[in-house]
Amino acid sequence: MCNHYEHLSADEIIGLLQHYKLLGMSWSEAMHDYLSKSNRPRDLYPKQQGPVLIVENGELVFETMGWGMPGPIIPPKTRPNFVTNARELDKAMWKPWLQAAEVVYGSKKHRGGRCLVPASAFAEPDGRTSNPVIERWFARADGKPFFFAGFWREWYGDIGTVRPPNPDIGTHRRYAFLTTEPNATVKPVHEKAMPVLLLSPEDVKAWLYGTAADALKLQKPAPADAVVIVERKKKD
Repeated sequence: MCNHYEHLSADEIIGLLQHYKLLGMSWSEAMHDYLSKSNRPRDLYPKQQGPVLIVENGELVFETMGWGMPGPIIPPKTRPNFVTNARELDKAMWKPWLQAAEVVYGSKKHRGGRCLVPASAFAEPDGRTSNPVIERWFARADGKPFFFAGFWREWYGDIGTVRPPNPDIGTHRRYAFLTTEPNATVKPVHEKAMPVLLLSPEDVKAWLYGTAADALKLQKPAPADAVVIVERKKKD
């Protein structure tokens, strides 16, 4: 599964949205205010905050959310594990959020749906290496950024640390993204899975606004020639 990826700068996200014809003026202001001035790291790991694009009240909205959606609480635990990747969409955890780009599940505290997660590259641990395991980075062959097919939801609970105790109880917005079997480029490195990449405006439209059946058709590996291993240089 992918537990490390690189998100985009404000300018890169704006360029991506222009390419997909999703950008309004408010997007530009929101992204520059949050991303350009906050000096956020480009690398994202589970539990960190990342940029996400969601539909609310029929409009696309830019937000930042914590990476990892809460799973079921299994006694004797009193808090859930936070799941970064979705795969088996017939499970109860994912079913509600697959239905539409914007759904209300139970109450306002359980709002959520499908979303877009902008990225420029993702990492997978190379199963052929050990002591240490080396991450290999994958990006589009044409060098363009892309979207992961994501899910988001609101959740009331504690996302603080257990050790040392540092509770953070409230209503939180959390996201995860969809995975599928690896393509021929990824499989020699990581044979279990790869993220679902939305590489065209048609894919984005189907994921955001299509039926559940439309969305499920997108759960497939990217073409092997669309993804390459890159020698990644860490960006500021």
